Amino acid sequence: MNDIKIPILTNIHTGLVLLWAIRLFLFLLHREFVSWPEWHVSIKNVNERQKTLEARLPIWIATSLFYASMFSPCFSRMVQALSAHDTELTINTSIWGFTGKFGICLQVVGLIIESIADHQKGKLKRIPGNRSSWCNVGLWSFSTHPNYVGESIFWLGTYFGGMGSQSITQIPLGICSFAGVCGILAVMNGACKTLTIKQNSKYKDNKQYLQFAESHGVLGPLLKRNKIK
Repeated sequence: MNDIKIPILTNIHTGLVLLWAIRLFLFLLHREFVSWPEWHVSIKNVNERQKTLEARLPIWIATSLFYASMFSPCFSRMVQALSAHDTELTINTSIWGFTGKFGICLQVVGLIIESIADHQKGKLKRIPGNRSSWCNVGLWSFSTHPNYVGESIFWLGTYFGGMGSQSITQIPLGICSFAGVCGILAVMNGACKTLTIKQNSKYKDNKQYLQFAESHGVLGPLLKRNKIK
């Protein structure tokens, strides 16, 4: 039996998702225990209110299913590679096509934007006296929520990367992939709206913030929002 050869683009597609997960884990770990100890106390308080397994289990299951659906485009590509190997088809990058390759490009761009935005905000907040300050440096001077923009681009790329790999036999995976990308975009949209409301209240006396918020949106200065009340 010949060794199974997975196309390099398939490995990159999945590898970028794993890299995203590792980056997020390290970022949250550093924020909770190093740069923002108060956040760790807040999480402990939440856990104290959900001591029983019955209270936590539904959340664990829902979260696991949600992330599984977001990862399903990668799984679909792996299934495609294995199917091609079983039928002795040629395994090469041509099975990806333009949409799949474009998806990988979006993954890279999104991961870079999200990483830079988190770094810039974290660096500013670590300066003594800036914990409660409005972040308006780097990417944050262009978009109201560049980290969420980056994450949305990343998961759109993951979805596009899996397109073209779902055959008739993979309809369930296709449905999971679509549900996953719709779900994460809805979460990102909701997070942006919630955080914007909090910022409008927190920085309502900051004229510089008010001017920025009136002329900038999530996607940049061209998408103006309604005047803040």
